[in-house]
Amino acid sequence: MKSPLNRRWSWALGLALSFVCLVAAVYYYLSTHQINVHITSRVFMLILVLVIVIVFFVLPVYSVIVTNEIRKRHRVEKALIRAKEEAERASKFKDRFLSTMSHELRTPLNAVMGFSDLLADKRYGELSERQQRYVSHINTGGRHLLKLINDILDLSKIEAGRLEISREDLSVETIFGEVLSALRPLVEKKTQTLSSLAEPGLSVHADATRFRQVLMNLVGNAIKFTPEGGRIELEAQQVESEVQVKVRDNGPGIPKEEQKRIFDAFYRLRKSGEGTEGTGLGLAITESLVKLQGGSLGLESEPGKGSCFYFSLPMAKAVREAPSRVVKVARKAAATPKILTIEDDRMASHLLESQLSSSGYEVISCNQPEHALEMAADFAAAGNHAGPADEAHERMGDLAAIEA
Repeated sequence: MKSPLNRRWSWALGLALSFVCLVAAVYYYLSTHQINVHITSRVFMLILVLVIVIVFFVLPVYSVIVTNEIRKRHRVEKALIRAKEEAERASKFKDRFLSTMSHELRTPLNAVMGFSDLLADKRYGELSERQQRYVSHINTGGRHLLKLINDILDLSKIEAGRLEISREDLSVETIFGEVLSALRPLVEKKTQTLSSLAEPGLSVHADATRFRQVLMNLVGNAIKFTPEGGRIELEAQQVESEVQVKVRDNGPGIPKEEQKRIFDAFYRLRKSGEGTEGTGLGLAITESLVKLQGGSLGLESEPGKGSCFYFSLPMAKAVREAPSRVVKVARKAAATPKILTIEDDRMASHLLESQLSSSGYEVISCNQPEHALEMAADFAAAGNHAGPADEAHERMGDLAAIEA
């Protein structure tokens, strides 16, 4: 295969020879027909020399320059491809690392928080005031670390585009009730007022878990930054074909210079007279979750007059609440209810057994997941289920599907 340089030389030489022949022919024609055009032999030689210089000096230099530029571009493209491949490998390694470490960190953290809850339970013995305070510090630190792990995992999934969103029609009143119920202890601890107001029958088309997470983050921030005795309001109303949700508080407000950066990852809002709090990931994750569900998150705030975070989601048809089914189970008064737990981690299994035993259950533990289906079948066959037979068979089918 001929190189681009050889091809250029051939073309340049051919064009030069053609040009020389053309000039010679024109000069001969003008000379034989005695046409006075003031072209002397010196001018002709000058033109000829100029053509030779262009062909044998200018064009080779130009060809070398162009060839070097092409080679540089190829090297840069190869370097970019290698960098992209390395970045993709690093991203995959990071995802595997986070997935593995999340499990390895969550398991002992759950054990730490669970056993600290057991220590705080008076049924296991009385603690002194200092011991209760230490146990509370252990539990608070564990929950903070667990939230940090969950936030980092959510952020990495969002950045990698691997966060799955499963949308469905949801009742706004129901989700509001769940959020208020979960955050009520924090509100009561700071003697705050938390209220909700939603139009009857209002529904949104969103992911239930992520919609609840968005509300928990926004209301949790309002509780954290609103002083004691403050007021937090959760509102929802229809705006055209969307549902607008607002989280309003009468806290200190957010300065304008911080409003521009408040949705950046790892940016932490400063409380007046205090250090920074939190991980700085909550609002960044919240904004991304709202966008993934087809909405946008906004902020209205003025120092000294509180803040209002708002977002809109697609409206859905009214959701009918299914009536709760009451299952009556006949039990012998002297029989102790039994529960089968399947857990391969020794500490977690011991924690479950301790909590369930203290609540009056007889616990049967399975620490080998490969035998879980067999033990569950024996457990159900012995009549240890809290529902009718068809429901027990349905649960067995779920277990079989999970094992598969």
